Parts: sequence; structure tokens; C-alpha cells
Amino acid sequence: MELLQLHYFVKVARAGSITRAAREMYISQPALSTTIARLESDLGVQLFKRTANRITLTEAGEIYLRYVEQALGSLEEGRAMARRFADGTRRSVHVATAFGVTRHIRNIFNQEYSDIEVTLAMCEKQEEILKLLLSGEADFGISLKKIKDSRVTNQVIMSGRWFVAVKAGESAGRTVTLEQLSGERLFCSRLGETERLVRKLFDESGLACNVIALDEKDVLFEAVEKGLGHVICIPMLYDQYLKLDQNTGGLQFVMIEDAHAVCSVSLVQPAGKLLSPGGERMREAVERHFGENDRRLRELVAEIEAEYR
Repeated sequence: MELLQLHYFVKVARAGSITRAAREMYISQPALSTTIARLESDLGVQLFKRTANRITLTEAGEIYLRYVEQALGSLEEGRAMARRFADGTRRSVHVATAFGVTRHIRNIFNQEYSDIEVTLAMCEKQEEILKLLLSGEADFGISLKKIKDSRVTNQVIMSGRWFVAVKAGESAGRTVTLEQLSGERLFCSRLGETERLVRKLFDESGLACNVIALDEKDVLFEAVEKGLGHVICIPMLYDQYLKLDQNTGGLQFVMIEDAHAVCSVSLVQPAGKLLSPGGERMREAVERHFGENDRRLRELVAEIEAEYR
């Protein structure tokens, strides 16, 4: 099967006439008819129904057309991408993210790949991430929970239980209940619809909550260290506030034992779109960091659960 056959097939399908398609492509009608017949023979499938005045796609032809158009579109995108790299004009990666910790990942990434510029768009809502992906302004996104849209693909790279970060030494145990927290001042991230999910946790338990959404992670945990309240979150254990393998320093993570809903972190891409080499490297860095955090968080949950059995 030749690429030229596929281009001719698409042209005939769109024109609805071999004569018209041949005229538009400046080739002879018999040559085009022969090419289409050879394609059908190679496939072992009849792609067109022929009448005296018109040619129309069979059901098999309609299905095949969708795949051919997608394949040709990918090839064209690949050609354009290759040209941009050859010109040295594509050395940047754009990420739409609902997690402030992505800044930390970018900083580590740039220690190894200083020639690749990573731009982050911090998004409060899933709709913002989706819009940036579909417009081409972002190469991939990092979302709290999956984005349910047929135009994108989701890969879960982390999932976790809800915790509260409290001032070190303030909690007598390693777990707490939603009822115990309902009278406390709670802070959460403004990004990724975290506040909505937190309020939903309490609403479903019939409890009130005093939650305040703040912009920056630094501000969130500084409020805890000053004794102003607690932060409700899914812990990022490898971040600069904590050692990789223990709760130390000015904070302590306490698991909310009756918040059974598990939240996921999803890596989102436009369906069928390939990343540049720089984008692939940044994506791998994101997967690696969240994957490591997922492993350590599972270990922490298992440790706490074993202690209370």
C-alpha cells in the first residue's frame, strides 16, 4: 500500500466522483480508477459503491476514511514538527497544571535540561486546562482527577487519601476524623478545584467546614507552622518541606480516617497528539516524581493503617 493511494482515496471520498477528483488532481480518470481498485484489492474490502453518476463510500469505507484521515494528519504534524526542530525553533515545553509542586519538578528538570524552557500555566479549574490543551497553548496538563472529554486522553500517575498537615507535635495521634476537623480552620490550595472537593467531603458527611483557599503552597504551610490552622491536602512527601521517608521539621501529616474517597492525579494530553522530544522528557520527569510520591504515600497509609489494626 502506497501513501499516494491513501491521498487519492481521501480525495475521491470527499469529491464523491472519480471524474471530479481526477480533474482536481490533474490526473487521468482511468489512472485514478485503477489506483482505487488496487487499494480495494490490497485491503480485500470494497470501499465504494459505484452507480452510473456517483460513487459513495460503503460502511467499511466510511470507517477506513476516519483512520486514513487521522494517519495523514499525524504525518503532516510530524513533518511540521521535524522542520521546527531542524530550524531550532522548538525548544520549549508548555504545561497546564493544577499543582504548585510542578514548579519544584521544573526546577529539578532544568538542572539536567537547561536548554529546554518549561512554561507553566497554573490553573484553578479543569476547564482552563482543557482549553489550553485544545488550543495548542499547552503540550500536556496535570489535573486533579480525570478530565472527561473525548478529545483528550488521561493517564493516572498518582492517587491518594486525604490528609491534614498540622504543626509538629500538635496531634496526639496519626489519624483524625472529619467531625473533629469540622470546627477547625482549614486551608487548601486554590488550584485544581481542591476547595470544591474538600467541601464535598464534608457535605457528604453532613458536616460544616471552615475552609479557606489560598494561592501558594508556601503560604499554606507557613500558616500551619504559625499555628493559624491546618492544611487539607494529598501530601507531596518528596517536596522541600519534608524528607522523603519521614514526617520531620515543622509539619506532620495526619490521615483523615473517614475520608475514604481517593483522589487521583491525571496526566492529560490531546488525543492523537505527539509530544516533542523535550515535551517527552518533561512528561517523563512528571511521571517519575508523581510516581515516587504515589509509592511513598501508599507506604505511609499502610504504616498508619497497620498501627491502628
